[in-house]
Amino acid sequence: MAKVKLNIVKKELEGSRIQLDVSAPAESVKEASKSVAKQILRHMSIPGFRKDKTPLALVKRQVGADRFMEYVQSELLPFTYYEAVDQEGIQPISEVQYGEKSLTDSEFKFQASFAVAPSFQLGDYKNLKVETPEVEAVTDDSVNSFLEQLRNKHSVKSDVSEGEEIKNGDLVSLLIRGKIGEEESPFLKHYNVSTLVGENQLYPDFDKHLVGHKKLDRFEVDHTFGEDYFNKALSGKTAKIEIKVLTHKTVTLPEMDSDFLKSLGGFETVEDLKQAIRKEIESSNKEAARKKLRSNLQDSLYSIIQCDVPAGLVRELSEAKLHDLKLDLEQKKSTFEDFLTSQGKTEEEYTLEVDKASEKELKLSFALTRIADQEGLTVEENEVSWRIRYTAMVLRKEVHEILEFVESLGRRVLIRAEIKQEKALHFLENLYFPAETESAAGEEASAEA
Repeated sequence: MAKVKLNIVKKELEGSRIQLDVSAPAESVKEASKSVAKQILRHMSIPGFRKDKTPLALVKRQVGADRFMEYVQSELLPFTYYEAVDQEGIQPISEVQYGEKSLTDSEFKFQASFAVAPSFQLGDYKNLKVETPEVEAVTDDSVNSFLEQLRNKHSVKSDVSEGEEIKNGDLVSLLIRGKIGEEESPFLKHYNVSTLVGENQLYPDFDKHLVGHKKLDRFEVDHTFGEDYFNKALSGKTAKIEIKVLTHKTVTLPEMDSDFLKSLGGFETVEDLKQAIRKEIESSNKEAARKKLRSNLQDSLYSIIQCDVPAGLVRELSEAKLHDLKLDLEQKKSTFEDFLTSQGKTEEEYTLEVDKASEKELKLSFALTRIADQEGLTVEENEVSWRIRYTAMVLRKEVHEILEFVESLGRRVLIRAEIKQEKALHFLENLYFPAETESAAGEEASAEA
């Protein structure tokens, strides 16, 4: 749709929010009506008229005047909202909330409210003090460990003979339930969980309890968790754990022969394979260092932002994070209460942590947007469209489904802002660590190719 001059009344609300009362002229309504009619005529035809010559009045009559105007409003609303914020030079930081809307043949009016960044001061972002992390060296032990993981991945699992005892290196599946004191713990409950004995994959120093037992054995053990165990509901406690061995298999690792080497990518010698593994670990270590570097850079940037973020903005972001967390826990058959217990925190303590992280995230987004604007970093429309298509691919949805969601909430401007912030962060990375950034870009390009 062509750009038009909108009549806009801007009001500043509390909590760093803006309200726009927008009026679009008859020209916009007419253009949207033609666009809607064209879309309708893709799926229907009116006898006696070619699709491109069908009068607009007949299309309205065919679908019903009220329904047709609903389609026109859906077509007009997101486009006019984007035009309004662009005309006013505003950068929303939240989804739009629409108020009253009215549509006639001569005018389209609506009310929109959204959050914007509060006023803030950004220090000298070109002279930050940023700690450069060391890239972890690749050792022979790490290469050999990686190689063993490869062999385990390609191993052959076989049922053991009846009565054979479990030993290190065997694969077992277990039924586990446990108590701390007199109460059953959700963190000591597993059904048909597999573990490679000796690797202590379930709990630290746990597999010693399994060695010597047999398939279908039921037994009970006392297991003490270290004070530094990550799950605060278990750290420093002794649990009484009931175990049943459901299955027991031996694991036969493949020989390091020519067939195995070729199956992994056509390697000629073990040394060739080890060199490839070394490069893989080295690349992984560099990526870990880059992530740490990026985190250090953001911490340094955060330290020079002077901004009072309205509590409403912080709570809005925190509530969205908590909602996503609870939904994820529900899908994993867990509860928010169990999660808090594992963290050793009350709901109030954890909420304060989330609020602090949300405030930091908001401040950084404000700063990165300003840096992008000051450095002339722009986002093209095709970049926004690509991000929408990519989101649809990841979520396994049709593009039109994602697009409908995006436009209904005015998220196109937010996607544009996210891309702009990513460019600003990349600008800073390149400013402070050009060698690392260029290397990363090269490796990413190679991986993509």
